[in-house]
Amino acid sequence: GVLTMYYETPEVTTGSSIISINGSTGSDDSSDSDNDEDSSASGSGTEADPYNVAKALEIINAGTYTSDEVYITGTVSSIKEISTSYGNGSYYLSDDGSTSSDQLYVYRGYSLNGDKFTSEDEIAVGDVLVIKGVLTLYNSTAEVNTGSSIISINGSTGSESEEDSDSGTETDAITPSAISFSGTSGYQDWTIESSATTSGAAYAGQSNYSTSYIQIRTDPDKSGNYSGVVSTTTGGKVSKVKITWSSNNTSGRAVCIYGSSTAYSTPNDLFDSSTQGTLLETLTYDGETTTAEVEISGEYTYVGIRSSSKALYFDEMDITWAK
Repeated sequence: GVLTMYYETPEVTTGSSIISINGSTGSDDSSDSDNDEDSSASGSGTEADPYNVAKALEIINAGTYTSDEVYITGTVSSIKEISTSYGNGSYYLSDDGSTSSDQLYVYRGYSLNGDKFTSEDEIAVGDVLVIKGVLTLYNSTAEVNTGSSIISINGSTGSESEEDSDSGTETDAITPSAISFSGTSGYQDWTIESSATTSGAAYAGQSNYSTSYIQIRTDPDKSGNYSGVVSTTTGGKVSKVKITWSSNNTSGRAVCIYGSSTAYSTPNDLFDSSTQGTLLETLTYDGETTTAEVEISGEYTYVGIRSSSKALYFDEMDITWAK
């Protein structure tokens, strides 16, 4: 502007302009550069190189998303709801954490490791998340479909491997790929040797042949045997059992978790009151939650898992042993 003296008052005459405010020029070039950087789509969708929000939105809007799970990173820009009753939460992610940027809606996702939300403050606006889920377009809304899980919050994974290392525990994952069947149909007996597990525990089971899920039941009439999973060699003291439900389940059906200080021989032991041990917990499938778990106290060195009634389907059974 132009300096002047007006009626003995030193001043800048009318028509001056502000060049910067607190060091910010607000110029078109600067803002365009920042916007280009914020909206730059990046990532390959893997855990090592997750999509950013811009890339996820680009894929959804182009209609090239699939039913496969991918990894996405972003900053929580707003939270719609965290339900401790159902254990899931709905929230928005953006690349810069603001609501004025393009946002990706996460619909009814779960917390770290796919566990239920137990507190409304497990995530907060401003947290940087990496999540795993399925991209979709629902009624013109770009979102991550229900059932996603948080992989890390501000770089912390809270993974079982970290917890196990700190607490002196080891976790065995019983999955369809860990089971070797002798045939290609029907309910069959199988074993998992201690040399194939993390803890050194050994397991015996009976389930229906499948490479996609673990199917057990309580009806012995069709095969002459009861189905389920038991430990035949201990891996220490049973600390936790976590099950991942398959989507094939019928809502309302339940799985029974037993503990014993005596080794089990076969799943048949779980159906005899003299050998089944102590019923520790009954976990019921609600038709929505993907995982359920029970923390176990007491000196139980063997564990058994059976259906309460009818057929049940699992993607995975995780058994944690305290050493």
